[in-house]
Amino acid sequence: MNIDGTGLAEIPLGLQMFGTPQFTPNNESIIFYGADALSSGLFEVRLADLQTRTISALVEDESGFAVSPNGTHLAYYEMDRNLGEARLVIEEFATGNKAVQATASIPQGSGSSLPQSANLSWSPSGNFLTFKLGRGASDRFVYLVSTDRPGPIKVADSAHAPAFSADGDCLAYISNKQVFLLDLTSKNATPLFLADLPTGRYIADYRLDKLQWGAELVP
Repeated sequence: MNIDGTGLAEIPLGLQMFGTPQFTPNNESIIFYGADALSSGLFEVRLADLQTRTISALVEDESGFAVSPNGTHLAYYEMDRNLGEARLVIEEFATGNKAVQATASIPQGSGSSLPQSANLSWSPSGNFLTFKLGRGASDRFVYLVSTDRPGPIKVADSAHAPAFSADGDCLAYISNKQVFLLDLTSKNATPLFLADLPTGRYIADYRLDKLQWGAELVP
């Protein structure tokens, strides 16, 4: 529909949609984590003719993909159970060229228990990506990846829900029901405690919990 609420149209996709879709830069397609009759993964559907493209059948998380701020690239996190490898892939929309920016070892086999990747997002400049990777309460880490060179940098243990500030100089995250802030401009920065989370559910949702920057940092 239009932004004023007019022109509402129902489009039958023939696919299950498991997460919030994102528009491509040209506004001609949507990208989402979902499933068809054969498999789940990351899909693109062209809105004009409903043609479907499987971007990657190895994406296993509804927040494991993100469009770059300038709209030129798509980043997504794959779980390759056959090779026993998790990898962060950056794909250029115009050419379809792909580059692997970070890898990690995971258990092999279709029945293996894999770590969860979540909260993949770009810095405002488009020079960095951040995401959470891990399994349980103690085994989860926040990583930072530069788009200029491969390899992840672990910035926090037992943490999740990373979020860049508007200027890209700081990274906020949740750890043990507390919000911390890390200065990315300093090589030896110590995380700054900001606040305890308000009383809510007892168990955190490591995939869906998010922090959002505005006039104030709002969990």
